[in-house]
Amino acid sequence: MIEQALAAVMLVTLIGSLVLTNWAPVKIFGCVLLVCYFFGLVETEEILDKTSNPGVMTLLILLLVSMGLEKLNWIHDISGKLVSKSYVLSLLKMCGLTAIASAFVNNTAVVATLAQSVRNNNHHLPSKLLIPLSYAAILGGTTTLIGTSTNLIVNSFLEDATGQSLAFFDFLTIGVIVTSVSFIAMLLFARLLPSHQIESVDINSYVIETEVQVDSPMVGKSVGENALRELKSLFLVEIVRGTHLISPVDPQEIVEAGDKLIFSGGISQFNELRSFEGLTAYAMDQGLLTQNLTEVIVMPNATIEGQTIKDSGFRALFDAAVVGLHRGGKRLSGKLGEITLQSGDNLMLAVGSDFFSRKNLHKNFAIISDDVRTRISTFENLFLTISLAVVVTLASLGVVSLIKGLLFVL
Repeated sequence: MIEQALAAVMLVTLIGSLVLTNWAPVKIFGCVLLVCYFFGLVETEEILDKTSNPGVMTLLILLLVSMGLEKLNWIHDISGKLVSKSYVLSLLKMCGLTAIASAFVNNTAVVATLAQSVRNNNHHLPSKLLIPLSYAAILGGTTTLIGTSTNLIVNSFLEDATGQSLAFFDFLTIGVIVTSVSFIAMLLFARLLPSHQIESVDINSYVIETEVQVDSPMVGKSVGENALRELKSLFLVEIVRGTHLISPVDPQEIVEAGDKLIFSGGISQFNELRSFEGLTAYAMDQGLLTQNLTEVIVMPNATIEGQTIKDSGFRALFDAAVVGLHRGGKRLSGKLGEITLQSGDNLMLAVGSDFFSRKNLHKNFAIISDDVRTRISTFENLFLTISLAVVVTLASLGVVSLIKGLLFVL
């Protein structure tokens, strides 16, 4: 009875912590597991047994395989052709491709890849397409065993209880029915989605940092005299002078050597700052602005999440420097390097030649830049795509177990 009461308390504590706090889920589950283990609710043998559970191992291998699958270029290459003049046809093409891709590839990567083309389309407002895009990714993931981690976890429970595993397409019938009905509902009600017009760049969106050099002719002149308030797409938000923050910036404020000038605005207009002699940033120094700007989104549970750009050793980790940072229109303040990174942050990076070869790249970022992104060879594209198709076919026919097939792809 005591054990049952304690288990109930731990369950309520677990759910309450997930709902009511901002603590990382992995830490919450870890603490609950330790408490249960300490009080004897979970035996050592049970914990060790889970480390060799085929369902859990399949999930881990699938996550590793997804890192390669997310690099496939064919999703990005056809994303620009999904949206046409017909709203209904656009929804069908976009949702159809998203659902199919999400059945085999990480949902976040699929949405991040397609969202850029959806936002930049010339036919329909993004607010009419982005919600259906997200729902289609979720629905597509329900159709296969590897479509979502939830299916694999349920499969591991079944294996523990019966010793039998679900087949690759056991979810397919129900998944397709639910997905089809949901698509019909989206077609009927999608027009009720809000019509948010595309607004001009919010001056508080992208944060861009530059530094005034000692020999700059800007030193000793006011902000007004240096024409720092006359930029078309960039706005001088604040000046960081040592440990002192100057905000708002008065046009009469005198610029000093070593000042960090914090701008906000359109990152594509960063080249406007080239005209200011002695005003430098990493991308300007290295000549990376015109060809190597890459936009990424920080992934949930990234190793750099919760760290400042400076403390994370960003440049050494990724051979890249953060040129600008955007967080959903929220007001960001202070030096760019001292901003704590959060999942979902948009980063504009000036990247070096070694950036795309870093093994930790896709654990931390979803790359969404249209012009500079990870490109793999035609052979690698064909090999990964055909390999996955063969593994899925053999696993569905029962010829080879899913875990063996995924290990081959890996």
